[in-house]
Amino acid sequence: MIRGSSGPWTARRTLLVLSGGFGVVLMLWLAAWVADLHDGRTWNERSRYEAGPRWVITDRIEDPSGFRMTMMVRYVLPVTMLATISLVCLLGALSQPKVRAE
Repeated sequence: MIRGSSGPWTARRTLLVLSGGFGVVLMLWLAAWVADLHDGRTWNERSRYEAGPRWVITDRIEDPSGFRMTMMVRYVLPVTMLATISLVCLLGALSQPKVRAE
């Protein structure tokens, strides 16, 4: 931190806010995951080159490989990314020195 800078926003505080924000987004994403997959089915968008309706329901029992791929792309990868970003911001905030009041 630059000595003599004024203002309440230190690097530690900024990283804590970012970590909390990504944590909230992560919790909302997980809630959407549970709400969408509670019955073992999810929606999937077809390619524009495939025949049929644009939106289809993918069932875990009828199409296990398509369901697994949809889950990985839509839920597992974003949750992993959000958790990693949140954890890195939190660790960065905790590694910053505390600013003492003068």
